[in-house]
Amino acid sequence: LSESHASDGRWQEYALHGLRYLREVMWDRERGGWYWLVSPNGEPRAGGSKHAHSGAYAVQAAVVTYRATGDPGALELAEEGLDWFNRHARDREHGGFFSWLTRDGAVIRKPSDVPDGAGPEEPLGHDIGLKDVNVLGDWFETLLDFLAVVPGSALARELLDEFAQIYMRRATTAAGEVHYGFHDDWTPQPGMEWYGY
Repeated sequence: LSESHASDGRWQEYALHGLRYLREVMWDRERGGWYWLVSPNGEPRAGGSKHAHSGAYAVQAAVVTYRATGDPGALELAEEGLDWFNRHARDREHGGFFSWLTRDGAVIRKPSDVPDGAGPEEPLGHDIGLKDVNVLGDWFETLLDFLAVVPGSALARELLDEFAQIYMRRATTAAGEVHYGFHDDWTPQPGMEWYGY
């Protein structure tokens, strides 16, 4: 929150309201991680699947809520989310995070892995099983915000360094384009490149 908004308590309450929704409705209390989609009454949709792209936003929301309000529960939720995605989405061989996961945290790598009710397409629109620049870039930004409030986090620093190397050495072309989809080893899938990432 900006300084002008921080002094107005209603903005802090709005932030805490959103945090409560992330914790009480979107967080999977049994298996951890945030559901990709929930119905208006809070029922998991999309087969209870989870996605590293929305997970980045959820961790970031918890971090900035902590910065704005000082609520220790916000920081705890951010740490839980970071830990969950590190344990389940991280590619220990090639680095970075896989994108789409089952409710249990298994990586969805092919159409037969897609849970019932999740639909036939990867939520971000690329081929199932690819890594993508959205996940890479949004986690990079989230990790910067996380380290601003927990500068001593070895995990966040390790991930930030790993993601930066992938970005500079694998994701970006010499001309400044950024590939969109990637195979496990960060070889770009032929096709779209984007400016602006």
